[in-house]
Amino acid sequence: MQDRITYRVNEVLALTGLSRSTLYRLVAQGELPLVKVCGRTLIARDDLEAMVQRMRQSPPPVSAGRPSGKNRPMPA
Repeated sequence: MQDRITYRVNEVLALTGLSRSTLYRLVAQGELPLVKVCGRTLIARDDLEAMVQRMRQSPPPVSAGRPSGKNRPMPA
């Protein structure tokens, strides 16, 4: 990333490839704090990098839906 210490929401979306709804879901879950400065919503580079590190270290979520593919049970 660049030498900047904060990014605007649209910049974070472009950098990460996340959708706006996913970004705000991460904010609501406490994964990514926002910083308000003079009416602007910003995301600190350090917070973004820390979130990515946490995501890389955590196991993928387990799906609670129906099994798919080869693991699907055969009908009786």
